[in-house]
Amino acid sequence: MAVIVSSHLLSEMEMMCDRIGIIQNGKLIDVQHISDFVQGKEKVYEVEVDAPDKAQRLLKNIYPELPIQVTESKVFLPLVRDSIPEMIKEFVREDIKIFAVREVTKTLEDRFLEVTEYKGGAEHARIDSK
Repeated sequence: MAVIVSSHLLSEMEMMCDRIGIIQNGKLIDVQHISDFVQGKEKVYEVEVDAPDKAQRLLKNIYPELPIQVTESKVFLPLVRDSIPEMIKEFVREDIKIFAVREVTKTLEDRFLEVTEYKGGAEHARIDSK
């Protein structure tokens, strides 16, 4: 049995639904299990370091295709979990101090905005759940 709910209250949809569909400009653009949709294939990791600019340069050499963001003390990058030990080894080799490595948890709203902005803007998109 399926119940279809259309809502802009994405935090509530995340709590009560197991699958979601995104409709944008009148077209169904995606249907997935909510956990698969929110997490995606690669997870984003937050790495707290003493030299984020140096860490960014090193990571760009190792992973030139990855989008890497830097703040005052952190580096954010999408990685598969198995790549983390190699990244840490490279940081240690380059004398970059690591204080923490955390997985960044995305919400349904975060992913919805990523998908709809990428596909032409969120102004005409909505989410339906099953």
